Amino acid sequence: MIGGQWGSVSSNSAMMTFGLAPQHLLLAKNLWRHGYVRCPDTCDDEGSSSECKCSCPASVMDGTPYEVLTDRTGLMHWIDSSSRAIYFNETEGRYHIQGYTPQMETDAWESILEALCDPGHAGEMYTSAAPYDPTFWVLHTTAERLLQFRRLKSPEVALDETWGFDHMNAASDVGVVCDWSQVDAGVDTLPTCTAELCEGHGASDLIPFTNFLGKGETYTNHQFYDFMEPNNDELPYVYDSFEYEHCDAIGVSMDVTVPSTPVMMGPPPDRR
Repeated sequence: MIGGQWGSVSSNSAMMTFGLAPQHLLLAKNLWRHGYVRCPDTCDDEGSSSECKCSCPASVMDGTPYEVLTDRTGLMHWIDSSSRAIYFNETEGRYHIQGYTPQMETDAWESILEALCDPGHAGEMYTSAAPYDPTFWVLHTTAERLLQFRRLKSPEVALDETWGFDHMNAASDVGVVCDWSQVDAGVDTLPTCTAELCEGHGASDLIPFTNFLGKGETYTNHQFYDFMEPNNDELPYVYDSFEYEHCDAIGVSMDVTVPSTPVMMGPPPDRR
């Protein structure tokens, strides 16, 4: 399987009714990080795909479906963002569904959670095993080539290379780190999740890859970024060109002097 997801319930009526199918796997991954979605460590080659799938065991459910989607995980914010029917009532401090009675809402939250608990099977590109997917190498080298092109153009238009990043208001960037140590030790059922950055994203954090020049050298994130500078004489590779005729052919300008439309960014929202 190249890319995404198969054998899922993205066609589930709740997913379709509330427009959640495109976000299904990202939302399910966040339920997994919070400990509600559990997946088998191994699968029997002779077993059916229906037996080898993720689910939300009743033993880890510490609240109603609404509570799990809101207070426990904060996922309702992104569910709300994906659905025109779901909205947050500031006065009540509660999410609602347009035109639904309280009982219909209760049934809907249960259906949504049930669907998110079964993401089906994910291709490697959705996981830390992404390098096993052949398209990984095409996508990431294309991104690096574009970055080198932009860095070479920095004398024409300044490029802010200050280390850091802006959070996106998206289901892939929830700004939460979950500590599973007490779960692994058999003390707790669910991990402890707090608002912070994942280890390894900092400028001074060491990357696991070393010895690019055969000198036994190690690199922090920032040092590796400096190492990748296209004018670095020690960089052991170059790209053959920085021509983007295919972009010009479809009307996408690669002229860095032309202002681009900014992407709206912001910090992760408060978890409700």
